[in-house]
Amino acid sequence: MSTGTEAPLNVVPDRPFQAITTKYHGPGNVRGSRVTARAQAGSVSVEWDDALNSDENHRAAARALCAKVGWTDPLAHGVTSDGSHVFVQIPAPEVDPKELLEDIKSWIRDRGFIDGVHYDEESILQSIDKILGAPPAQGKPR
Repeated sequence: MSTGTEAPLNVVPDRPFQAITTKYHGPGNVRGSRVTARAQAGSVSVEWDDALNSDENHRAAARALCAKVGWTDPLAHGVTSDGSHVFVQIPAPEVDPKELLEDIKSWIRDRGFIDGVHYDEESILQSIDKILGAPPAQGKPR
């Protein structure tokens, strides 16, 4: 899946994404409990947060590694039969925000309500026009 001469950090030749493995380390004489996250791109160690459950602590470590190496895609989380936590990136779909807002405008024009609740169509459409940078339309219909 490599097409350029220099692969981005999150790409290993012939493998689109790196797996992240996390491991719990109990307290020692010097350091408290922590979770390490490792991938080919690097590793981090995150202190255990008692306010979080085990899955959340492992997820926090994986996210810290992602932040360190600049990965922004969402993560899928799984646990193997031996209890190891593994994370892989899920490529975010390419979405054109302007196209999405145009679709929303069309949906509102067609229905005038969302989940059975009627909204002020004109104020919603004007807000979307501001986001799109479009000049406000005068009067109806849109």
